[in-house]
Amino acid sequence: MKNQAQLITYVDRLSGGGLRDLARLLDGPLGDAFGARPDGLNLAKVKDAPHGIDMGALEPRLPEVLRTPSGKIEMAPEPVLADVERLRRSLSPAPANGMRLVGRRHLRSNNSWMHNLPLLAGGRAREFMDAPLLAPTPAEFWRRYNQPAQQFFYEDVFKRVGGFRSPVRATLVTFAASALVHEYVFGVLLGRVQGYQTLFFLVQGLVVAATIRLRPKGWRMWLGIGATWIFNLATSLLFFASVNEVFPFYSRGLPKWFAEW
Repeated sequence: MKNQAQLITYVDRLSGGGLRDLARLLDGPLGDAFGARPDGLNLAKVKDAPHGIDMGALEPRLPEVLRTPSGKIEMAPEPVLADVERLRRSLSPAPANGMRLVGRRHLRSNNSWMHNLPLLAGGRAREFMDAPLLAPTPAEFWRRYNQPAQQFFYEDVFKRVGGFRSPVRATLVTFAASALVHEYVFGVLLGRVQGYQTLFFLVQGLVVAATIRLRPKGWRMWLGIGATWIFNLATSLLFFASVNEVFPFYSRGLPKWFAEW
């Protein structure tokens, strides 16, 4: 066969691309063409070989399969080279030790082909929270609170608008984006825009920007934990004012001065 290959197919992933992809496999160069080529692959043969089927040695197919203008493998295409300078700016300033680890994946999701390894498939799931109630600053609270959402906003908003090169601007933009999301959700549920979510996240954003580089230690840490609790409890009235409109839970309602404001 011209397109000989080492085919490794797991039964539980055969239908991952749908019936059309399965038909393409069985009717392709390696398949039995639904009985027309008895030596080819069919579903029964694949099911009987969960660890893969050796279809013979690989055959070279370059450069015939290349579709680049040069007819070569372009390792440094112009669009990539044109963006190198932006990449260099995003990686500065360099860390003190001269190294930077780039990655957003966790161990058990490194690659799809590792998903059946028991050591990676088992174990505890990623923690949703990282002890936010022990955070000594509002900035640290948001680093620990709602880890999946925190990762999204850090990677896709905070870093894209300056990150730690412009921490104040990046923090305010990130909290403004979160405010818009929450305001929209409650606006849909209530049929009107209240502004409570916008005010809550903007107040939080200002204080987070002010404390983003603080790392209190010793007795200052415990003082910070207490101050963070007080601040979050005070500002939570803004957040839960919207929640109370959807699911009333304040036994006496909102404070009169607040409801009239």
